[in-house]
Amino acid sequence: MAAKSSNLVRATWPRVRSEQKHGKSGYIVDARGNGWRGKQREWFPTKALAKNKAEQIAHDCWSLGFQSAAFKEKDYATFKAWSSLIEQTCKEFKLPELSLESLIELAREGRKVQTKAALESHVPSVHLAADQYYKEKIAPYGGKGGKTLSKDGKRDAKKAKNHLTEAWPWKAVNAVTHQMVETYLKTARRLDGKPLSQQSRRTRLTQLKMFFKWCMSPKRKWITENPCDGLSFTVDRGEVQTLANEDVARLLDTAWNDTDTCRRRLCGRDYALPGIVLSLFAGLRPWSEAAKMYWEDIDWTLITPNGSLTIKVRKSKTRFHYAELHPTGIEWLKLCAKKKGSIKTHENALERVREKVGLGPGNWTPDVLRHTYASNWYATHSERGLNTLERLMGNSVEVLRKHYIKALAPKEAESYWEILPPADLIKTNQLAA
Repeated sequence: MAAKSSNLVRATWPRVRSEQKHGKSGYIVDARGNGWRGKQREWFPTKALAKNKAEQIAHDCWSLGFQSAAFKEKDYATFKAWSSLIEQTCKEFKLPELSLESLIELAREGRKVQTKAALESHVPSVHLAADQYYKEKIAPYGGKGGKTLSKDGKRDAKKAKNHLTEAWPWKAVNAVTHQMVETYLKTARRLDGKPLSQQSRRTRLTQLKMFFKWCMSPKRKWITENPCDGLSFTVDRGEVQTLANEDVARLLDTAWNDTDTCRRRLCGRDYALPGIVLSLFAGLRPWSEAAKMYWEDIDWTLITPNGSLTIKVRKSKTRFHYAELHPTGIEWLKLCAKKKGSIKTHENALERVREKVGLGPGNWTPDVLRHTYASNWYATHSERGLNTLERLMGNSVEVLRKHYIKALAPKEAESYWEILPPADLIKTNQLAA
């Protein structure tokens, strides 16, 4: 309802009029409209108080260009106090361009500096960080993707720790710069004093990258940038490494004859031979595929026209592919086959067998068993094409060409498939139905 003109004390915004409240006469300041966000209506017992309040609101709004309308009335006193302090500071320090926004930005920058200093005070030395990194990596489920590192993986983690403590033992982690990493990789030498090869430099760079990435994780936040970023070392792709037929024969024979179980030792016949056979003659990964299989998974009746045994290989609960175990592999697998239970493959047993035949870490490359299978398979079955080998091994054609296949003479491959157990050991598979 519009106010009666007889009740109006002030007709301009904000209006003032007389009004009864709870049986008492008084005056209302009506500040509705014009973008005012403070109290819209306020009651005063006297005309003087109401007029003073109305005049104050009008003066502040018009003098500040209605900037005060962005504040609620209860905050406006604070805003006025800030404005007064900024004005005094501008005069005292001759800072004509000082504003509330610039003060807030200065406060933010100061806080960033304080936070950085606080973080830096807790950043460990490379020596201590490398030791913690190594302990975490070799712990159960400490590898990439929550996997437990293999023995070779643990050995590589220890090498990385040694390289880090050799390079910058007492430097804080956040004190290592891009230039320092580059200089180290270019000047580092082998134990015999010779310069590192490009491959060794690239390997060390990968190890350092992984370490500094670990230091950047949200759990630690010791650094914000990886000092290894932007560094790379080009390596000419060398020839794919495979085992010679003589080494294959010695590896199989040694695994079969390793039956020593004293002091709870895992014998090679039970814990190494199954994985070796499935890798050399079916192309399975010894740890992630063969070691996860059960003897019950093998259907000994699934013989293909070429004499191979079809094996279902699970990659996960929902993914799998089919591999073919060559007839030679069938004969070897018969020697260690069980009726039920897991197909046991243990890296300690495999490493002991390898060392017995002179295939220790220096003469053994990752996936060399699968490389040997792929190279001999393709030399024998090139007419079936790489697409077939891709299906059997679970690798792409590009990866097979680049990393798995070495050119072998057909005659050499033919001899490979003839590496059978001694004649007196070959027997009929009693597990077949």
